[in-house]
Amino acid sequence: MENVFTTHVARFIAETDWRRLPAHIHSVAKGLVYDHLSVTLAGSRSMAGRLIQEYVEGLKGLPEAPILGTDRRAPEALASLANGMAAHADDYDDTQVASLPDRVTGLLTHPTTPVLAAVLAVAATEGAPGRDMLIAYEVGLEVACKMAEAINPDHYKRGFHSTGTLGAFGAFAAAAKLLRLNEKEILLGIGIVASLASGLRGNFGTMTKPLHAGRAAENGIMAARLAQKGFTATPDVLDSRWGFFSILGGGVDRDYLLGHLGNPFQLESPGVSIKPYPCGSLAHPTMDAIRDLVKEQGFGPERVKQVDIGVTQHIRNALRYNRPQTALEAKFSLEFGVTMILLTGKAGIHQYIDEIVMSSQVQRFLDRVHCSIDPQMDALGSDKMHTAIRIHIEDGRSFEKEASIARGYPERPFSVEDHLVKFQECAETVVDKDAGEAVWRLLMNLEELPSVNEITKYLVPKT
Repeated sequence: MENVFTTHVARFIAETDWRRLPAHIHSVAKGLVYDHLSVTLAGSRSMAGRLIQEYVEGLKGLPEAPILGTDRRAPEALASLANGMAAHADDYDDTQVASLPDRVTGLLTHPTTPVLAAVLAVAATEGAPGRDMLIAYEVGLEVACKMAEAINPDHYKRGFHSTGTLGAFGAFAAAAKLLRLNEKEILLGIGIVASLASGLRGNFGTMTKPLHAGRAAENGIMAARLAQKGFTATPDVLDSRWGFFSILGGGVDRDYLLGHLGNPFQLESPGVSIKPYPCGSLAHPTMDAIRDLVKEQGFGPERVKQVDIGVTQHIRNALRYNRPQTALEAKFSLEFGVTMILLTGKAGIHQYIDEIVMSSQVQRFLDRVHCSIDPQMDALGSDKMHTAIRIHIEDGRSFEKEASIARGYPERPFSVEDHLVKFQECAETVVDKDAGEAVWRLLMNLEELPSVNEITKYLVPKT
């Protein structure tokens, strides 16, 4: 078979430079980098984060790159494993927005986590300046997003977790960019990473889900380093009948991949959404809409008799725990997210813990929240998270609202204050209280920084 797709992706990675990148996407990218650092700090204190740190520390090795939220350093690939897993541990990391009507926003990738975990590790090892980091991140994110959109949606429906599978390609692209691999080396690296990419949706609701993101970062670096050494692989792995798209995807949208890689860049359109809540993103429009209804109507939880939520089949499939028993299950429970908004007005890191999930108050209130498939919402398509909400009050009244987007979407972007508040929530038990503002100032001038160490020195435990 003619080597079209693999060459197209390899050439994009090799040839894209600062001049080709649209200047206006850099500010968007910096905000996403900041958000990634926030959620990595939070995840570094999770049980999953601590366990992976113990694993990495037990392997020992050269202290090449920092493990954020700790005072430890590790070999670059292992540091990226720990940081990538931490960033996804709370399910608080950003989400790719779909551009095709039959693709599902929220079910594509968490694009920044594997890509930036790889970037930070390789940049630390290589002493790369901020400008090179920014280029590598933007190229890697673009590759991950466009491949995720181009692959047959059956890839996700059959049970593959795209952040683990397609994220590995993005991490590789970013690492290859920082290491200045040539086109031939990149072709080999794509072949290598294609055989490493994995992640199964059957592990959603467990610690293994964020492991997919960490492994994607690690696999991307491994593939880049092996390709740099001349390790061989097939140069047509995206085209071959025995290759990635055919075997793991069941096909590919040929025109989309060839026509849309860098045209426009994902950060231009349709964008990437930042999460306002640490749970599955398909719940966020509903949670935000109910938050708004409470503010508008002024009712308290004691007056709520029943909540009926009509959702699409995709939302119901992903948010499958209607009566969660653990915090990890609660992250994939629309009922729990709605319950927390109504009971406390909050649904942050401090709410998604086992003790709150299993509290008698929460378990009783969950019985008032009912989600079902709404054919009208389903008919609106999958590129937005369409939901219909009706809250019944004890006096016989009901309040209704429809929702499709949440705060953090490109249409409703985070403000600087939103960013700083989220960072503080994520980092308050980890780093000094002034770290958030210091890191923000540095990131706004990322292309001028001589080293990633200018940033990571603020991302160590409190003194």
